[in-house]
Amino acid sequence: MNTKGMGSVSLLIATLIATASYSATTIDIGDGIGHRSGEVWAPVILAADTDIAGVNMLIEYDPDFLTFDTVLPQQPPLGGEHLILWNSPEAGKVNIAAYAPGAPSVLRERSGTLLYLVFRIKRDAPEDVTSTEITFAAEVAGSPSLPGSGLSDSFGNSIAHTATSGSVEIEAAATDWQEYR
Repeated sequence: MNTKGMGSVSLLIATLIATASYSATTIDIGDGIGHRSGEVWAPVILAADTDIAGVNMLIEYDPDFLTFDTVLPQQPPLGGEHLILWNSPEAGKVNIAAYAPGAPSVLRERSGTLLYLVFRIKRDAPEDVTSTEITFAAEVAGSPSLPGSGLSDSFGNSIAHTATSGSVEIEAAATDWQEYR
């Protein structure tokens, strides 16, 4: 048996398998910075290599440090036909869905800031804490089970992607002269 060149073939096959399982589509929670009792915005950023029609996220944060206020959608990439639904079933959790009801409609742009998660940093957050995480929840068991983040195409098919959590940096309180500059 001639085995000359088998190493190259094996390397090619391994490269094809690795490339096939790689997704260039990401959804990330960015970082925010704020003062105790102040408002902070954390961006949710999408970078997709295909058309996206729907987005769902299960977000978790530490309710000892943050209070959730609202979601601020950004246009584009979201179009005026897209609905943003969110609820906070309990402190420390926010569920968000973005989609266009009726006829499937893809996001206007494949990449950009989809929305901002708006939090208030608690006034009584311990002084020794300088940051706290905002994460995509682990998969929620049930029927069907729900991932911490989900992207779908206009046919409702799930799109493979990676998701990265973010954080809020809590700065020391501003002095009077810093606040009024």
